[in-house]
Amino acid sequence: MNHQVGIRRLLHKQILVSMVIGIVAFVSSFLMNPYVEHLPLIEFSLISLILGGITYVNTKIWYTFTAHRVLGFAYILTMSLGFRLQLGAMADARFYWSIAVAIEIIMTTALVFNYRRDYFLSSLLVIGCVFVAEDARFFEAVSTPLLGIALSSALLLGLMVHHMFMLAMQNMSEAKENFRILSHTDTLTSLNNRRAFMQIMEQALSRRSLTRVHFCMIDIDNFKRINDRYGHHVGDLVLMAMARALKQHLPSDAVGRLGGEEFGVVLQGFSDANALARIQSLLSAVNELEVEGVRFGFSAGIVTLTDDEDLTTVLTRADQALYMAKEAGKACIVQG
Repeated sequence: MNHQVGIRRLLHKQILVSMVIGIVAFVSSFLMNPYVEHLPLIEFSLISLILGGITYVNTKIWYTFTAHRVLGFAYILTMSLGFRLQLGAMADARFYWSIAVAIEIIMTTALVFNYRRDYFLSSLLVIGCVFVAEDARFFEAVSTPLLGIALSSALLLGLMVHHMFMLAMQNMSEAKENFRILSHTDTLTSLNNRRAFMQIMEQALSRRSLTRVHFCMIDIDNFKRINDRYGHHVGDLVLMAMARALKQHLPSDAVGRLGGEEFGVVLQGFSDANALARIQSLLSAVNELEVEGVRFGFSAGIVTLTDDEDLTTVLTRADQALYMAKEAGKACIVQG
């Protein structure tokens, strides 16, 4: 569903433009049609207003996927009824134009829907509106087999165009989402990378007037010694184990790898005591871990975000608290 919503957002402006073009085509063709002997003003005005209203509503709820589907069906139904009204006002001349109008609507709405079944149903809706309850003289004037072939060919061609275009859009949407994830994810630990975590921090700063926010900077103790003694492979395993512990004990969207053996944690809605207790619980769990025969721990500095400081100040205060934890003998947490 996420990719479907993404496709609709990418195509939103284009669909709006096509809806406006459809309205202009309906209104202008009706007013300039030389075969219309009498303009049904009330019905014409009502349908034009409904089409305009659907288009306007579509500009206001573009982010709702279900609304796109409902509005798509409503627009095509109203447009089909409008052209049926116009064809009905053309007397016998409609015999030569009904097929062309139905095919045009079917082909030009191929990209309105994400799902093939929706497009197929809307095409049947168009055919029904244009031809159902048509005068028997119409079917006497045209070849029913040729009518069926023309409409079936248009529908099949529209389905093929719809399939190819939506497949291309889905691949592009998936590639875009994968790129976004890769650009925000640390490759080794699968945590938020520094860039993504700084965005989380900015969001936390914007909420500090609404709720109490804490930031904790964590650094694995003696990590360089682990790398030097056991090799970088074991060092990587230690980082991965630390990341798993963070995700198990804290919300995954509140932690990130800042670089090297350093990690960041954002805690929102906790008192000072509870925030410290959460990090202390994490430290106790990490102290029990063993990777390739290596046991490790961490030091941490935790600070409360205040209303008068920026991100740089918060990071500096947390780093100072972390330094004090290292100076105090490591494997401990200091509140700054």
